[in-house]
Amino acid sequence: MQILTVSRDRRLHEELRQILETFEELCPVIRAVVEPLRVGDAARTWRPQVALVEMPSDLSGLTAITTEIHAASPETIVVGVFQSDPVSVDSTGSGFLIQAIRTGVRDFVRRPISRADVGQMLERIHSGTNRVSIRPATIVSFISNKGGVGKTTLAVNTAIGLAHHAPERVLLIDGSLQIGLCAPQLGLKPRTSLLDAVRERDRLDETLIRQLTTRHESGLDLLAAPADAIEATEIDDDFIARILTLARRAYDYVVVDTFPIFDRTVMTVLDLSDRAFIVLDNLVPTVLAVSRLLHVLDGLKLDSQRQRLVLNRVVNVFGGLQRDDIEGKIGRPIDYLIPYHRAIMSGGNIGVPFLSQRHPFSGTDRKLRRLIQDIVELHQVPMPLRVDHDPEFVPSEADRAQSVTNLVNPSPA
Repeated sequence: MQILTVSRDRRLHEELRQILETFEELCPVIRAVVEPLRVGDAARTWRPQVALVEMPSDLSGLTAITTEIHAASPETIVVGVFQSDPVSVDSTGSGFLIQAIRTGVRDFVRRPISRADVGQMLERIHSGTNRVSIRPATIVSFISNKGGVGKTTLAVNTAIGLAHHAPERVLLIDGSLQIGLCAPQLGLKPRTSLLDAVRERDRLDETLIRQLTTRHESGLDLLAAPADAIEATEIDDDFIARILTLARRAYDYVVVDTFPIFDRTVMTVLDLSDRAFIVLDNLVPTVLAVSRLLHVLDGLKLDSQRQRLVLNRVVNVFGGLQRDDIEGKIGRPIDYLIPYHRAIMSGGNIGVPFLSQRHPFSGTDRKLRRLIQDIVELHQVPMPLRVDHDPEFVPSEADRAQSVTNLVNPSPA
């Protein structure tokens, strides 16, 4: 769940972060905006479900902030955060809150903030809004901090398999910005890329993203990496976040290949991924590298439930590491074991992906399709509190009065 906090008070950001992170079932990703002038860009980039905004004493300032948020991200629900002292129990306090509602604030939280109050606020949002009629796309990413493990090949074949399941509803993003290899593996020669998207960022929307993709015969759309590695430096982590947020609304599945360096762009992709597939092979240098990567991910508090380990291109040879050896070294179970198949290599060389061909008796085919089926099942799982508010929703006077009464005169409970 994407949550934006807006305040000049860094202590408030920390207070909110500590409480929101306790709602582990939401997998919250919390972004802080200290300078109000940046709130529009932040809302446009991250498209948060909820924006928690510190309420200034001047309602004109609050109006400016809510207007910016709703212009950039109409579905974002704005929640006002206020100090209990300035708002008294008299009519002046009630009137202030009602005026705040008229500026676009949908709910309120009182400082000092308690987990119970935040939980009740999220529940009110959940019960008072309409669920998205079409579920946002499931985003999956393939990462590794070592090249040559078959990460791109896995991403391409996973996208192909998903496209067989949902034609024209799958987007493959080649996020390996310096060395994009998805297009040649698909046998495509794109005329547009992520570079065109970044240069059209002022008018970028879901429709334009589709127009900038290249369609594969499987029904898959590819948003290719730039052809020039130097020009690729124009693409930053904020832009990747915006691309993924828009793509989530335009497709059912978004598959992201990444460059084998753990930088801010990859961190952004991980933040927005519903599932991250960490790819390794059964070579000692790779296992050691992935062990370090997992330690970094733990330090960044990336939810382990969103991580999956894929042991790729496995060949049983004398002296090679076995599955038990690898699990013992990294301290984690392997979720998927993909056997080596020469057709995977030859298919990549000629631009015909493995899953574009039929391999009815192949264990590699079965293992890949199991991974793909797990993504399909993940997409079908209801997402807790992932809701959009109805733009036409207007609180009734009774709703407003009850909301203000609850805030100004909270119950002892």
